[in-house]
This record gives sequence, structure tokens and C-alpha cells, in this order.
Amino acid sequence: MSKQLTRSEKQTIRAYVLERDGAEKARLMADGAVNVYGTMPNTNEDGWYFAGWAEELLAMAAAEQR
Repeated sequence: MSKQLTRSEKQTIRAYVLERDGAEKARLMADGAVNVYGTMPNTNEDGWYFAGWAEELLAMAAAEQR
């Protein structure tokens, strides 16, 4: 079970995943999964794909800011 994210943590995650090439929208799911809509990796097609787990993406975003 993932912890409840604060509004600022959700904003940080969205900003982090939307920096990716071709990413247009981000959806944070209740179970902690983060899905992104845009050009899917290794394809030329648009669609929803799994970007990662919210807590892991938050840690990665924090590490890149240092």
C-alpha cells in the first residue's frame, strides 16, 4: 500500500514525467501507478503507458534536483 501523496508531491511527479519527450498528460492512480499519455517509448504511436510507481518517481525527481 502506497502512502497518501500531498498536492505538492503530485505536482512534482507530474512535472517530472511530463519532461519526457512526447509526454502530454499524466495520470496518478490510487494504487500509486503513474500512467502517461504521449508517444510511447520505442514506438511512433501515441497512447497511455506505465511510467512508474509514484514513490519511486518522486525519489528520482528529488535526486535529479540535487
